[in-house]
Amino acid sequence: MPYLQNLKIKGVYIHEIAYKVAIVVILLLFSILLIFTAVNSYMLSLNASQNILEGRALSISVNIRITIEKLGIRHEIFPEFMDKDTNGDIAFIALYNKSGKTVMHTNPQMVNRPVEDQDFEEFFEKDRPQKYKMKLATGENVFVMDFPMQFDADINNKNKDKDNKYCLRIALHPSFSMFISRQAFAGMVFIFISIIILWSLAFMVYQNMKKRERLKVLLNEKQRLAALGEMASVLAHEIRNPLSSIKGFAQFHLERTVDKILYEDLKVIVEETGRLERLTSNLLDYARPLKLFKKRFSLKYLCEILKKELGAVPVGITMHFECEFDDIYGDREKFLQILINLIHNSISALEEKGGEIWISVTKKEGKIYINVRDNGPGFAQNILEKIFEPFVTTKAKGVGLGLAIVKRLTREMNGEIHAENLEECGASVTIIIKDEEEPLKEDV
Repeated sequence: MPYLQNLKIKGVYIHEIAYKVAIVVILLLFSILLIFTAVNSYMLSLNASQNILEGRALSISVNIRITIEKLGIRHEIFPEFMDKDTNGDIAFIALYNKSGKTVMHTNPQMVNRPVEDQDFEEFFEKDRPQKYKMKLATGENVFVMDFPMQFDADINNKNKDKDNKYCLRIALHPSFSMFISRQAFAGMVFIFISIIILWSLAFMVYQNMKKRERLKVLLNEKQRLAALGEMASVLAHEIRNPLSSIKGFAQFHLERTVDKILYEDLKVIVEETGRLERLTSNLLDYARPLKLFKKRFSLKYLCEILKKELGAVPVGITMHFECEFDDIYGDREKFLQILINLIHNSISALEEKGGEIWISVTKKEGKIYINVRDNGPGFAQNILEKIFEPFVTTKAKGVGLGLAIVKRLTREMNGEIHAENLEECGASVTIIIKDEEEPLKEDV
């Protein structure tokens, strides 16, 4: 809907959030589908490889049964069967009687040997094929299927064996089935890697989009500043000079008048012209191009200068300073201006009822932390998200440039700025700026 394009959540348009959420959901569903397909294919390949081995073992058992029923139990049947095998996947074939004695084997030396590690009675009771894996003496794992066999009495009598139930064991090399499983596993890994690459590319595109959005915002702000600078120059030329004359004339008569009514009127003129002068100064400060003059200085020294610049604290307001002795490299005047603007903003909030202001300037892990908080009424909730935009204020005599200048100075020093209302009462503004390394001086 068109009206949604103008709605914002935390400064971001709803339709932009919707686009990003839709892209993430599509990528997530696509990734889940790929993962499900890959895992399902791998599981199917495992079942297929198992079915191939079972089918191969069943085919061999049928051929052997037919051969034994036709020729009887002869020791040379299995070795001959091995010689004729073209697939090369048979590890061994053995036939055991109910007592566990080896009746036939592809290795003639194993004939008549008992199998001590297996209970054939349980196998014959179940009377159904069993499949499992076995480790040979060579260390190779093979697939094994045991088939229950029962031959006619004349075959048993011919071989002088009283038992008529046998266990036919077929052991197969799982190389081909393992090849299928490995191929499926490789395909699954390839899909997982593809998903990781896809998300990495999506993240890179997202970061690039965010960077482009930031550059767009900066470009718009620079264009706005250029227009504001032009306006500020006109104000400075057309308003500042007449204001100085009015203020000077009012101050001249203010010092000499004895009329109380005239004195109060002249005092208002001086105060209001001073406010207009500060407005034009703030406009020029916000609009003019910034140039940083960096040098190394102490945070403690910065706080001492700050106290002198602030002068007398208004009645009913108490200030608490926390300043460390660490040295930093940066533009001292810009840091000073940031602190003065933040403190003046807190003073304005406490003018009516008074209160306390806490100023903290510290350095931790290579970063400079500036925090100014008070116990006043806090920021108005309806302007909290745009508190750093120019000309945003709730004060009757406010201009709305103090915090905008703070943000601009912070951004020029590649810092971060955050404003919030405290849970109990008051507001807090935190600035984080990375401490830069002082460049080495080149030898002349």
